[in-house]
Amino acid sequence: MTSAPSINVAIAVIQKNNCYLIAKRSPNTTFPNFWEFPGGKLLPNETPEKCVIREVFEEISVFVAIECPYPIIRHSYIDQEIVLHPFLCRLVAGTPQSPQEIRWVSARELSSFTFPEASRSLLKTLAEGAG
Repeated sequence: MTSAPSINVAIAVIQKNNCYLIAKRSPNTTFPNFWEFPGGKLLPNETPEKCVIREVFEEISVFVAIECPYPIIRHSYIDQEIVLHPFLCRLVAGTPQSPQEIRWVSARELSSFTFPEASRSLLKTLAEGAG
């Protein structure tokens, strides 16, 4: 039995005024119309830190600065393992814009949005931090 391939993904938990920026996934991708934190797959030889800054700019046209990393999350789906590298980030420049829907939501509101299963522990951490 072969193990499922691992996909490394860096994501930005962008915080502003006690809210987090989330984006709706395209209907033409895996987990269509689910919500996610901006980010994407690491390129070969790319660090998660460089990836998250690049992906956020590509996806929502803003520059972010990394405040601190969250613990790495490993989640196995039937056909692959996702290794999430989440980072708490702040906006440095730009106004978020995307062809997909984006929203600023409070930590308490996050539970009312459908995220891929791999994000579950991160969402729990953010909700617990809301007090």
